[in-house]
Amino acid sequence: MNTGILFYLLLAALAFLMLYYTLKKLTFQIDTQEELALPKASIYPEFCDIIADKINALKDEIKSDENALKEILNKDLVLEKLSDLNRKLTFIQTMNLS
Repeated sequence: MNTGILFYLLLAALAFLMLYYTLKKLTFQIDTQEELALPKASIYPEFCDIIADKINALKDEIKSDENALKEILNKDLVLEKLSDLNRKLTFIQTMNLS
């Protein structure tokens, strides 16, 4: 009778250990998959820098009369809108860093 209880106790302990390590392995796999799914925060500043460079290049092109915007009114309006866009981009970039 005593060996029967010892056998079932040993079986329960073994089942507990198997369940514990299986759950540990499963949660580790889920954590690594979630880490891969999250976007990396370092991508956003680089992306904003690329957009800012493109905006500055477009502004320089407009200022140097290399494109089709020949009218002064359109040129000033476009330069103003590009400056606004650049300010908004800088705001987004600083908000992302904080």
